Amino acid sequence: MKITRADLDQAARDGIIATEQVTPLWEALSRHRAADAAESRFDVPNVAYYLGAVLVIVAMFLFMTLAWREYGGGSLLVLALVYGVCFTAAGGRFWRRDDTRVAGGLLLTLAVFMVPLAILGVQFMAGLWPEGLRQSAPGPTLNRLVIEAATLASGLAMARFVRFSFLAVPIVAAAWLISVDLVGYILGPDGDTGTIQQSVAVVFGLATLAVSWILDHRTREDFSFWGYLGGLLSFWVGFAGLTLFNGDAGDVVQFLFALVGVASIGLSVLFARPIFVIFGSLAVLAWLFHVAYGLFEDSLMFPVVLSLIGIAVLWLGVRYHRSRARIEAWLTARIPDSWRRLIPPAREG
Repeated sequence: MKITRADLDQAARDGIIATEQVTPLWEALSRHRAADAAESRFDVPNVAYYLGAVLVIVAMFLFMTLAWREYGGGSLLVLALVYGVCFTAAGGRFWRRDDTRVAGGLLLTLAVFMVPLAILGVQFMAGLWPEGLRQSAPGPTLNRLVIEAATLASGLAMARFVRFSFLAVPIVAAAWLISVDLVGYILGPDGDTGTIQQSVAVVFGLATLAVSWILDHRTREDFSFWGYLGGLLSFWVGFAGLTLFNGDAGDVVQFLFALVGVASIGLSVLFARPIFVIFGSLAVLAWLFHVAYGLFEDSLMFPVVLSLIGIAVLWLGVRYHRSRARIEAWLTARIPDSWRRLIPPAREG
């Protein structure tokens, strides 16, 4: 539900609130709404902020793989600490101003990303990576688990004091890497971790989606968006490996992949999140591509069938756009009452 100034004026005329309360109440609502919307608004400054932050993250992790070979762990530790302190100081200053909160939140998130670099520098100095970063033996795996656990802890600690939704990215990423590396550490380098890690990815994805649902619309900051994104990525990557791209899986199991995609599209109505439609649609398209390739492999009909599928998808998109409100109202009306409690409360603004 979206409240306008006209709604407040009408409430005053109906005697629900005093006339002199309308202006200060509207100004207070406007300030809160502006603060809530600032982070998710895709204007030029916000796009520049996020693009710059992503470039810094990529640059830092490229530096991680190169600097230790040339200069050793000490330089990596010092630079990570210097960057971390600078990001924290500048981010804290920007965070306290309403017009630069997004930039401040991103700088503080970058400070969290400096934690794994600093710990990696300490591990290099201690000689814990004598043969490089790509080892899968228990020792290096344990080193990674330490880095990931420290990143997770620092992300949670920062989120405790700074309510910025992008902080969910290092938190979810670190938690996912912990689940993957923990399986590898338990099974050892000779264990067959493929199927188990895919299963863990599915379970982790579902758990992340559940936590995101608990947080959804229950905090002013939209932490759930990044949780849903990470959870869906983890779930679909693991589920695709277990079903669609599993050579031992039969047609029925692979068709289950498409059915879950259709269910994901339906969940978008329940959760009011378009991201479920995106992943569900990609899953259905992947299954259609898989079936078409299996039927028309090395045939001139394959590109023809693909083009027909593309045209059909475009047509369905147009039909859905024209009838979106009616379709969603029809689906919503058929949601059982017991399920309605699962629908997150509406976010204002």
